[in-house]
Formats: sequence, C-alpha cells, structure tokens
Amino acid sequence: MVIDSRPSLFVVHVDLAVSRPWCAEPYISVLKRLSAQGLTKGVIVVVIERRRTIVILPDRDVDLGVIGPEAHIAMERVKTPRGFDWQPRVMRADELGGG
Repeated sequence: MVIDSRPSLFVVHVDLAVSRPWCAEPYISVLKRLSAQGLTKGVIVVVIERRRTIVILPDRDVDLGVIGPEAHIAMERVKTPRGFDWQPRVMRADELGGG
C-alpha cells in the first residue's frame, strides 16, 4: 500500500497483487479513525483498489466504482432515520463551477 496525502484528501493506493489488505487490522482501524478526524476538517479518506474508489467513513465504506481523473468527491450531510450521516458524491468537472 502507498499513501498519498493532500490537504483535503488522504488516499491509500493498493497493490494489485494483494486483495483488500486495507480491510485487515491494524489498517482498517487507523483508516476509520483518520476518517472520523478528517470529516471534521474537510478531509476525505479514500482507498484506490483495482481502479475503484472506496470512501472510508467511520461507520461504513462506500464503493464509488471507477471514477475519472477529472471527477471530484464531495461529502454531503444527509438526514436518515438514524439522524444525519455523511454521504459521498462524485461530481463532474462541469458541476464544480468556475468555468
């Protein structure tokens, strides 16, 4: 696994030779903790495995599938029967504005 940290994104790139190593301890606990801390600061934790983008949230993982290099991930607070949850959403470049 290789880590790429940016101001608003913490990315774990997974080696194709190993299947889902990030799901094992101690990695998953660390990623969940980083996600909980990051959400309060606008940082999203993602895993890139076999070209798929998986957003790591404190309570679940959301597989966004294969997204293009021009796309961005936005986090939205949505009301659910349990209260408010974070929901990732893929945004195309034309949705971002500024152009």
